[in-house]
Amino acid sequence: RVRWIQRQPWQHQQTWAISHVYIGDECKGKCSARGWCNSGLCRCEEDWTGSFCEKPKHPLQEFIADEFIEETSPNKWRKVVGGQVTDQCGPITGGKALHFYSGCNRYLETVDLDLREALFVQFMLRTGCIDTLHNIPEDVGGDRSILVQGSCDAGITWITIRKLMLIYIEPEYIWLRLPNTLQCEGGRIRWWQPKGGDRGEFDWALDSVVVGGKVDPPDNITYTDPEDIKHPLWLQNYNSKQGEYCDFNETVNVFLSTPSEAAVLQTTDVQITGNHSINFLISIGCDAAWINNIQPVRLEYSVDFGYNWQLVQEMCVPGNISCNEYEDPSIFYAPLKSARFVYPLDNIGPAKYVRFRWYQSPNADVTASHKWSLRDVYIGSSCTMNCLGRGSCIDAVCYCDDGYAGKYCQILTQDNIPYLRDTFTKNDLHPDWLRAQGLLLSSGCGSLEEPPTATFQGTNTRVITTKPIDTRSGRFVLFTAQIGSPHGNGICRPSTDRHDNVFLQYSIDGDNYLYLLRRCSYTLPWPSPTQPCPGLARLAKTNGDINFGFWQPRLIPNPPAWSIDNVFIGGSEISSPQIIDKFDEEDPGISEWLFAPHSEFHHDFCSSGRNVTSLVWGADSPGFRAITTQELIIQEGHILQFKILSGCGPESFECGVSTPVRLEYSRVGGVPGWDLVQDSCYPGSSPDPDCLPYVFHKKSTFTPDTHGKWTRVTLPLPEKTWGSTTKLRWVQHVPVHSGHVTPWSLDDVYVGEPCPDYCRGHGSCIQGRCQCDAGYYDDSCDPHPIYAEPLPTSLIDGFEGGIGVNWALVTGGGVGMGCNSMAPYGHGKHLYFNGCGMRQAVTVALDTRRTSKLVFIARLGSHDNSPSCRMDLSDPQRALDKGVVLQYSNNNGITWETIHVMDPTDFKKARRVAYSLPSEARGYGVQLRWWQPDHDGANTDHWAIDNVEVVLAQRKDTSKYQAHTLHNSEL
Repeated sequence: RVRWIQRQPWQHQQTWAISHVYIGDECKGKCSARGWCNSGLCRCEEDWTGSFCEKPKHPLQEFIADEFIEETSPNKWRKVVGGQVTDQCGPITGGKALHFYSGCNRYLETVDLDLREALFVQFMLRTGCIDTLHNIPEDVGGDRSILVQGSCDAGITWITIRKLMLIYIEPEYIWLRLPNTLQCEGGRIRWWQPKGGDRGEFDWALDSVVVGGKVDPPDNITYTDPEDIKHPLWLQNYNSKQGEYCDFNETVNVFLSTPSEAAVLQTTDVQITGNHSINFLISIGCDAAWINNIQPVRLEYSVDFGYNWQLVQEMCVPGNISCNEYEDPSIFYAPLKSARFVYPLDNIGPAKYVRFRWYQSPNADVTASHKWSLRDVYIGSSCTMNCLGRGSCIDAVCYCDDGYAGKYCQILTQDNIPYLRDTFTKNDLHPDWLRAQGLLLSSGCGSLEEPPTATFQGTNTRVITTKPIDTRSGRFVLFTAQIGSPHGNGICRPSTDRHDNVFLQYSIDGDNYLYLLRRCSYTLPWPSPTQPCPGLARLAKTNGDINFGFWQPRLIPNPPAWSIDNVFIGGSEISSPQIIDKFDEEDPGISEWLFAPHSEFHHDFCSSGRNVTSLVWGADSPGFRAITTQELIIQEGHILQFKILSGCGPESFECGVSTPVRLEYSRVGGVPGWDLVQDSCYPGSSPDPDCLPYVFHKKSTFTPDTHGKWTRVTLPLPEKTWGSTTKLRWVQHVPVHSGHVTPWSLDDVYVGEPCPDYCRGHGSCIQGRCQCDAGYYDDSCDPHPIYAEPLPTSLIDGFEGGIGVNWALVTGGGVGMGCNSMAPYGHGKHLYFNGCGMRQAVTVALDTRRTSKLVFIARLGSHDNSPSCRMDLSDPQRALDKGVVLQYSNNNGITWETIHVMDPTDFKKARRVAYSLPSEARGYGVQLRWWQPDHDGANTDHWAIDNVEVVLAQRKDTSKYQAHTLHNSEL
């Protein structure tokens, strides 16, 4: 006997029906539960056929996936009992879940599937959303468990795949492999809780259910269109929607994590070989600030079907023996404009089942600035040379970016930028930088040349990368940098560990592979600004498409902040042999100059009456104030000519306060340092080994006392500056907290071939030809009496009326009586020197063609060391340097030739001396100079001259350096 019975209690509305009852001879396979048996024969349902209804009339689904965003679909689920799609369990993976909590049966069964190639069942499970007390494992009996089962005969028999205890208080990922007996056509999977309890008791919820996969998975996946992201190749796609991303005007999938849910894109299993790679374009942080708290996007892989995830690229830093290059992990931080990444997968493959995912953790940002997008994703066999990073690899074929062509984008169809020069002085980053992260344009840790600088202090990736640069004719990478601060704290603390290093790298394939060009080590003097100039590596110089980048690994704790400034990548393999610049442009020319920190253009600086524009370093910008040339070819005979104004008039000179402008050179790019173009050459001590006998001059520095008005300076460049990579610079180091800043200005710079006789100091030299000043003519700007008012032929001055028209320049002294009486040879006032700075007296240009003798009275200190006329000669090496050098010049002070050196020990009392002028000093336009090379400062090492006479008398020649001094009694 057989009966169907519904036991009491029951309600009238709980009706049920039965039909198609057959009791008789058995049909084969019970008609697979897809037909009716009649006299041992199967009469199949509409969609099934075969002798026992085992064959579908139409292909079955091979895969189902459900995120339970809406109500369950009959296309996926054959039967749902005791469960509803709700958010009562909170986000399990995202949004709602299928929650089983009713008091009747709790059951979920898929539609019939083609599981012949299927590999797995996976889902997220949470138990005890309502009935948390019963979720304690020791209180849970096995009869409350959930059975995951499969059937190949439409539910006649079920095979248990896994029994799940109610222990999953937190959402848990479950992956179950289908046994071979369930790999069939027309299979079903079910979740069944045989004994659930009353409503709300022992409840459980499912989300992200996937049934399918492939025993033999695909070996490539491509996503080039938003519609490509769908099952079965993509298992998870959480918190994304199609739309426009930032200013990209095409529809893409835009991902945005929520405060409680991650944003995820995950592939199915992929077969990976050693030749596979993963390629994609990613953007993150639309309009985000450089430094932010946006959750990054991680690229990860799993070889255990999603249970454990690892970064595709781990951090590679020095000391890591598992990798050969230095690069960041596969973690992408905002802001990141569309950037291509290519990761070879030889560290993963060969492997049969590998999953990849892009994962962004939940983010509390409500501005949506943390959204991100992916484009042109390809996982598969690598393209040739990974398209050199110049195009997207799709299905092993390169699709080149604009400007490139060829099988692997090896052909440039348009020129790249030939150089990059950036001082970071604008509010926005220079457009020639391709990528920058962790960047803040600020004063950094306070020591670099000219704020703002590119400062990297974020907690995430710290990197800046250039656009491709054509470096085939390039020569160097120049920059100023600082890591930490020697006296700082916090993010500006001193750098003390090799993990603080910053790496200068370059790539010939769009950052696919990075070569180390320079390690900016914490052991170098980096806490203070340093200016290295490494040459370009050979590989970087043979390619017209090079990316350069500065990178500091992301470590915990975060390294101290670092800054770069004045970056110049390029230069020329063949240096220029000349510079001609009048500073008419609004920026120092790229072909002539590197950088000019703290400078700006001014018209008529200091109201000097020069109706021209010049380059000015003002009084309101202390620090490193300089201008540096590009590399130059300097050879024998070359000259440097320029106009300079230091301060605004000689009266602006303050003893011990006015900082000089130094003219320096370097033949090795500034590494290890810079030297003065012209060092001191003194009678007693000469630090410059290039000093010539009897040729004495001061070092190449400029201060308001000597250059307080616009002055043309012409310097024959000495042998030590000769070379093919020489740089010149004008530099003034003013401490940041200095209370006094001496302004200065530069104009009309010329470096190159000399002009005849240096234009006699009365003209500008341009490419070897003189442009004479007004009143001077001929090829060498000679002064001619027939063209202008004749020059004086004699000079007599006792200084009783002050400094008269006889003198072109007097510095460091004035008319007075500081050395008391010059008796018996002189009386009254004299020209007395006791000031700071340069002490000199220079006559106007004279006609000395008929002059043979120079007569004057001189006194250097005194025997009794009176306070106003004393000289400290305790240092014998400096004693002669404190003497007075008598010189002449026939080219307006460009060069000075020595007539005699007055030893202080011989002039402690006033003496009247006479010197015959050498034949070279007898000419038209000759100047005479009395110059004290060295002294101890203001009100020290005094000296005086009086009764100066240039006479025509023929006297014995005393012009030799060691000549006998003729005194008054011998005249």
